[in-house]
Amino acid sequence: MPIAANCALQRAGRVADDIVASIVFSDRVSLTRLSLSGNALRSRDIYVGDESPCANSGGGVDLNEGNRRIRMKTRYLVCATALALGVTLAYAAGPTDPQIAAIVVTANQVDIDAGKLAVSKGQAKEVKDFAQRMITDHTGVNKSATALVTKLKVTPEPNETSKSLQKGGDDNLAALKKLSGAAFDKAYVSHEVTYHQAVLDAVDKTLIPNAQNAELKALLVKVRPAFVAHLQHAKELQASLEKGSGG
Repeated sequence: MPIAANCALQRAGRVADDIVASIVFSDRVSLTRLSLSGNALRSRDIYVGDESPCANSGGGVDLNEGNRRIRMKTRYLVCATALALGVTLAYAAGPTDPQIAAIVVTANQVDIDAGKLAVSKGQAKEVKDFAQRMITDHTGVNKSATALVTKLKVTPEPNETSKSLQKGGDDNLAALKKLSGAAFDKAYVSHEVTYHQAVLDAVDKTLIPNAQNAELKALLVKVRPAFVAHLQHAKELQASLEKGSGG
């Protein structure tokens, strides 16, 4: 069944309030509630709809294979959701340049790590090729970012958003390592679609607008087209994989 992942993120009043991300998988609806403790993002799964794990007659959790797959697909979206929410909400006055530098480096490294796993575990040649492109392109961005902050004598400042990104990346790797073959390919590519969309949203709505240094802002603007191309490539690959499996 094609994954129609549509993350609708909404702010629930104050920064300390819970944020709900609705994640739609075809006719199944799953909710991941991300809570902000201080600025730290925490998540737990909530399900609604007739096919939710809690919709069995006994009111308990039905851990059949189909629902376990839904839970796994939901986890793939958590790190991307954490990026969108973390960047938007963690800084009432906007992130500083050192914080932006840390977010950029972490966001790229997360995708590099996922790409390395896909190169070694992926089944389809086109998935491996895509993963290698992610490694090459995001490594290039990180080299440029590192060279710039060195030139500017800016030390990237770890922050709640960069930490949430790393945690999400680690969780994604752990989930992917449990898969193989076509299931791995689909899960990896699905995550890449969601992740790159979240990265683009963060770049456009938070990182570029809040970058104070002109050269840092220029770097973000320069690398943006590559992220757009990655997203389009990932969407095309996702459609091809789904078509190849008969939907």
